[in-house]
Amino acid sequence: MTRSFAPLLVVLLLTFGAGTTLAADSGAAFVAGIDEVPLMPGLDEVEESEVTFDTAEGRIVVALATGDLTADAVGSFYASTLPAFGWRQDAPNLFRREGEDLTLEFPKDEIPAGKARGVVVKFSLRPSKSVAPSR
Repeated sequence: MTRSFAPLLVVLLLTFGAGTTLAADSGAAFVAGIDEVPLMPGLDEVEESEVTFDTAEGRIVVALATGDLTADAVGSFYASTLPAFGWRQDAPNLFRREGEDLTLEFPKDEIPAGKARGVVVKFSLRPSKSVAPSR
């Protein structure tokens, strides 16, 4: 009986192994420190920009990315992509999920001259301060 499961095991291993390789080859990535937020294709994280704190209220994460894109394109990407990851958009560039707020900012002075390409995106994750509406 164990023998009959061997081919199935091989197929499963090959399938999951191929999926992992395809994900790695496609460049699929997530924002450093925020596994629930994919990094938009065309954005590259700024090395050593991630700052992470754990507090009694929850985690705080700040990370920077840059790319040859526009702020509008980045905002549109995250508005259409983040709901699939459980985020709810409450305002332009403000998303909420499970007691956390994610904001996207587009600062002009966060990265030294010559290091930024096109747009700079600042991802800020903080414990939510909003009160859930009563029903």
